[in-house]
Amino acid sequence: MKKIGVYVLLLTLTLFISFSFVTNVYARDNIMLNVTKEEVKLGDEITVSINVNSEHTDLYAYTAKLSYDKAVFEEITTENFAEEENWSDISYNEDNNKFALINKKAVNSEKLLKVKLKVRDDAKSGETTITVDNITASDGKKDITIEGSSAKVLVLKDSLAQGESISNGKTELSRRKHFKN
Repeated sequence: MKKIGVYVLLLTLTLFISFSFVTNVYARDNIMLNVTKEEVKLGDEITVSINVNSEHTDLYAYTAKLSYDKAVFEEITTENFAEEENWSDISYNEDNNKFALINKKAVNSEKLLKVKLKVRDDAKSGETTITVDNITASDGKKDITIEGSSAKVLVLKDSLAQGESISNGKTELSRRKHFKN
């Protein structure tokens, strides 16, 4: 009976250690988005840097979907993308917002690409989100799914209309009517 208890304890400990290791490996595979400005005005251009943090080495390709509000930002094309470091051969599908890029040298690089977005002249004030998800990386033998990421941007007009207010979760800007008694 004592042997069974020892085996159960060892099996439980082994499983716990195994699951902890797997969780740590997958937790390190993620995409990070950085924007040059968190607050923009109509007509402003921002650059979104897309970087990866991965335990996997020798990755040759990435595919992902870029989501943004087309009522806030002008529609983009392949010309809006710029590869970073060793990445090349960027392609972008305007119909489904998916992009792909290739690393011919198989050097693990954290910096993937930059995307330029221009705020529409008729965009409404408020917070908008830029997201990269549905990310798949490949080492040429297997595909690796990576967790997505997002960045928030607050769109400001030069002035707020009477009674209008906007918030980015940190700061609220408003223009209220003031009456004299």
